[in-house]
Amino acid sequence: MNDDLHVHHRAGERGAFTVDRGSDELGTLTYHRHERTLTLIDTAIANDIQGQGAGAALIKAAVNYAKEAHLDVEVECVWAKEYLERHPDLLG
Repeated sequence: MNDDLHVHHRAGERGAFTVDRGSDELGTLTYHRHERTLTLIDTAIANDIQGQGAGAALIKAAVNYAKEAHLDVEVECVWAKEYLERHPDLLG
């Protein structure tokens, strides 16, 4: 990921992880938290930063959050599902 991109967490039952460059929000990973499960809903990344690791950074942040909070991870987002299938060690 570019060093000038930063990931932030907007916590909540329907929360999100966001990636930005300065004051410009460039991507989001939305989720739903219910009881002991974190469901990854959708990932959206601005066209100009696709392929630069922003989506991966969002997924890693969400998985790390789930691990720290002892939550199971479910995935509805097609892109996140494909990414986690290519990187099964993240959930292990």
